[in-house]
Amino acid sequence: MAPSMLSKAFLSLWTFSSAVRAYPNGPWYQVPLGENVLGDPTRYPTADDKHVDYVVVGGGASGLTVAARLSEDPSVTVAIVEAGKCPPALDWGFDTTPQEGADGRVKHFTNAKTLGGNSAFNLMAYMATSTGALQKWADEVGDDSWTYSNVAKYFQKSLNFTGIDPSKRRLNATPELDTSHVGHGGPLDVTYANYGQPFSTWIKKAFDQAGMLPVGGFMSGDMFGSSWVLDTINHTDGKRASSSKAFLQPILGQRKNLFLYNVTLAEKVLFNDKTATGVQVSRGKTIFTLSAAHEVIITAGGLMTPQLLQVSGVGDANLLKKYNIPVVLDAPSVGQNMEDHISFGIGHKVDVQTNSALKYKDQYDEAVEEFQGQQAGLLSSPGPDFGGFADIPLDLRNFSASTKSDLASFPKDWPEAFFISFPIDMGFPTDGYNYAMLFCTLMTPMSRGTISIKSASMKDSPVINPRWLTSSTDVEIAVAAFRRVRQILQMPVLQQNIIVGSEITPGSDVKSYDEIHHYLKQNFASMSHPASTCRMGKDGDKNAVVDSKGRVLGLDHLRIADASTFPFLPPGLPLGVVYMVAEKIADDIKHARKQQHSEL
Repeated sequence: MAPSMLSKAFLSLWTFSSAVRAYPNGPWYQVPLGENVLGDPTRYPTADDKHVDYVVVGGGASGLTVAARLSEDPSVTVAIVEAGKCPPALDWGFDTTPQEGADGRVKHFTNAKTLGGNSAFNLMAYMATSTGALQKWADEVGDDSWTYSNVAKYFQKSLNFTGIDPSKRRLNATPELDTSHVGHGGPLDVTYANYGQPFSTWIKKAFDQAGMLPVGGFMSGDMFGSSWVLDTINHTDGKRASSSKAFLQPILGQRKNLFLYNVTLAEKVLFNDKTATGVQVSRGKTIFTLSAAHEVIITAGGLMTPQLLQVSGVGDANLLKKYNIPVVLDAPSVGQNMEDHISFGIGHKVDVQTNSALKYKDQYDEAVEEFQGQQAGLLSSPGPDFGGFADIPLDLRNFSASTKSDLASFPKDWPEAFFISFPIDMGFPTDGYNYAMLFCTLMTPMSRGTISIKSASMKDSPVINPRWLTSSTDVEIAVAAFRRVRQILQMPVLQQNIIVGSEITPGSDVKSYDEIHHYLKQNFASMSHPASTCRMGKDGDKNAVVDSKGRVLGLDHLRIADASTFPFLPPGLPLGVVYMVAEKIADDIKHARKQQHSEL
């Protein structure tokens, strides 16, 4: 596969518009990569000034969760501002600056522009994180309410878990899950797909041989081991359960105190001295104001939350003055400390059916019929469905002293890598064979990036500089993890049963440290998990932007409730942590409001 072809193929999978082009007539519109989330536009408010109690900026996983929870009280009015509209306008089209860790190339950074945010077209995996990571979180923000024992209820609160349908899912792909760690009766459906990928059943055997033994789900606070991955799939129709479908659609139009302003851009937060009073928004050429009697809550994500703060006058004063933005608060940490996960993989020809089959009309038509009739088969699966968390094994740990020191800063239950089956065709030949990959996502990123502005307008994209693979620690671990992927794929259970021929991507000639490093620079893919750009921390922490309840330090009536507040990017895939943070901060807001009323 040509240099950078893998990362381009991964990106095309990650974006809904490419999936629609690949499968124009089938259920890819519905599962797993998309849905019509906007409904009837006549239900939405006109572009006029309005006064509400809370304005929520951003209609993604966190924003819709917060808005739904606050509007449970019929006496509370809530407005949601979301720039997105219906497909294919699902992505903001952001690119990074030239990246040193990618040989100077500019890379696309996927960022959802639709109701539901990234939950409307990600790979749907739902998991918690490690107990030690959450203890570290609590320690760094000075608030024990963030320990695993205290936030487990928020991981569960959103969820409605249902088990598998054994009539549709093969018995050799039966998940093991301790259901005491998942919620029942919440708005967000989580389950296992009705189709367990055959490639993944063999990867499970290989993980067993590699020492990644079954852990019974990634919800208990223990991440080490392997498991079938829980997905946000609606158990009744097999379609994606995005935050829009789970939290918004059931109540929109039913709650007269909830107002959705979609296709509406938040231009800036408005202030009276240090107090947020509302948001200036625009729909087309019409500019109007949504005033907030209590709070403005920003949930625009790791890229656009810091951008919105900066254009509103909250950020590094020198940067703001450059664009003639009046300084409300000199906060140099806004847009700093960005973390992200990166992935890479190795591909083989395999002797089991994978999503390569969907390239052929007869097999694709059969899959469509099976999904439409039974919500089963290839199209009912998100693809990557079995994963394992582990550290790099001893025989590959030829790390420098600085890398060892960096790794020692993480809690002991924080795994270094996540390995996941990837039975999806990534631009391989159309030659009648099935292809699959084993991917690895690094869990201990040390590279830190930045988000800044290039104008005073939200209509211009932010300056995104993730600085991937600029830390020597990240490079050393990436090379070692790549070698571990290769080791796993050489396990006898795979070589003797399903792998056909030699390694396809990148090829067995990529062997030395420098060769692997070069390949990774050319081919790694961002997981689009930007976090920590408005870090949570203690008052007085120079790197903190918000306190442990998401309140922006130094300002009143302004709060943030998304991944930008993470004090660090915890191990695992972050969708579950995003929902947890939203549920917890929504509860904090409700408790504060109740306390205020009791004091009157």
